[in-house]
Amino acid sequence: MVTVTSPHANTAPSNARRYQWRTANIDWWPWLVALSALMFTQLSQTKAVVVFVGFAIVCGLIRPDQVFSAATASRLFWPFLLFAAASIIWSQDRSHTARAVAELGFTVASAALVARALSPKSFVSLVAGTCLIGTVASVLFLGPELIRELTTGYPVRGIFLGSKNSFGAVQALLILAGIWMALDRKREAIRRLFALLCVGCGAVLLVASKSATAVGSLVPALVCSLAVFSVGRITPRGRAILLIATFLLTTAAIVALISIDSSLYMQFLEVSGRDTSLTGRTTLWLWADRMIANNPILGVGYEAFWIQGNPYAEELWRLFAIRWRSGFHFHNQWYQIAVELGYTGLAIALATFVATCLRVASWAVRRPSPESCFFLGFVVMAAVRTYVEVDLFLQFALGFIILIVGHIHASKYRDGLKSPPRQWRGRRLSPGLFRRQPPRQANSTANILGA
Repeated sequence: MVTVTSPHANTAPSNARRYQWRTANIDWWPWLVALSALMFTQLSQTKAVVVFVGFAIVCGLIRPDQVFSAATASRLFWPFLLFAAASIIWSQDRSHTARAVAELGFTVASAALVARALSPKSFVSLVAGTCLIGTVASVLFLGPELIRELTTGYPVRGIFLGSKNSFGAVQALLILAGIWMALDRKREAIRRLFALLCVGCGAVLLVASKSATAVGSLVPALVCSLAVFSVGRITPRGRAILLIATFLLTTAAIVALISIDSSLYMQFLEVSGRDTSLTGRTTLWLWADRMIANNPILGVGYEAFWIQGNPYAEELWRLFAIRWRSGFHFHNQWYQIAVELGYTGLAIALATFVATCLRVASWAVRRPSPESCFFLGFVVMAAVRTYVEVDLFLQFALGFIILIVGHIHASKYRDGLKSPPRQWRGRRLSPGLFRRQPPRQANSTANILGA
């Protein structure tokens, strides 16, 4: 038998790849502009939010068929959103809470939409691009001042005015995304090399930021994600045990070093510009305990504590010399939620976060890839940061958006495992139909002579 293959037989795959590339670019660039706008919220919050909202709406108009599926994909976060909306009833400032809840709902919807529009691989590069824009903007914003800060040892803040931890968090995220882009063998060599350059730049600026929080969260994130990725031949159960053991050993090693030699801890605090009160965090936490005791079940309302006119907020602003009287929090994710939404909201938020972490960890353990390990590293980083920062369950927060996207992509993988084989659907089929069938020949291949 002689077969003749058309000269155009191989054009179909290339055309498909070209179409996928164009489709990804249609979605990728608007989302890059939208997420990059969130880097500038401390310079001009109103303008940054307007740009984010505008381009998110444009992305929704590009993919109107994905809006409903995106809404259902984010259903894990609905209980928290609904309870925050219900807090309007007992809020200390109902108008402020209502506006914050509407913005939170838009953020959740936008995160779900970008998860539907972009693959995990494209989203990792989107995060790297967003952080790179924030980094370049910080360098340009400082100009010659950057050299002075680097030489004098003054913490670099960039466009994140007055917040070295925000600048350090962006650099840590740039390093995390850059490493997993560089380790992705499916990417072009030039892009992997550029990712390595971004990692080097991020490392230098991370050290210059002197953010102990960013460094302390990045190290366990890299250790856990790289450990899972490097043992691909081990069974999923073995990877899960290794992940838990790595996390526990890393934590135990840090605690042991501090316990054996307390001077190391003091030196670390001195280098990062902190004191034994963690720059006033312990004072904030004592105040948070008092506020929770006043409203233990329902709290004061979503984002209804740090408002002008609240005597407790005014006292804390005066105590910490915050003259502009806005933009502050308790520097602990769970204290912040407990004050605003009580123990009820805290339980909902904890259940949501833990469920997301477990789902992402299951995805990375069952199928370790650069994309799944990036999200694994991020949830580890986010878990560490919750004790000293407030990054999640906020409107227009990049960290919260990444958490939602990670949950949706991990759910896609889990649903793919649970879906039954197609041949089992419907009536009972004969065993012969379950045998492996030979692949179909392309339409462009013609049989000229038959046996």
